[in-house]
Amino acid sequence: MLDPRGVTLQVARTVGGACPAAALSYPITVPVAVTVTRTDTGAVLASAKSLIFVAVK
Repeated sequence: MLDPRGVTLQVARTVGGACPAAALSYPITVPVAVTVTRTDTGAVLASAKSLIFVAVK
């Protein structure tokens, strides 16, 4: 992806785990991390970690 200046950025998303198949295992939280890096310098411009709440409906 390009930013407005034409610098190429790489976005990496990591999901730490998978949702279980058994409905009795819910609700759970799944960790997610996102990092944005400049491809020309390798500099990390932004990163975030969060937990996503997953419930059975």
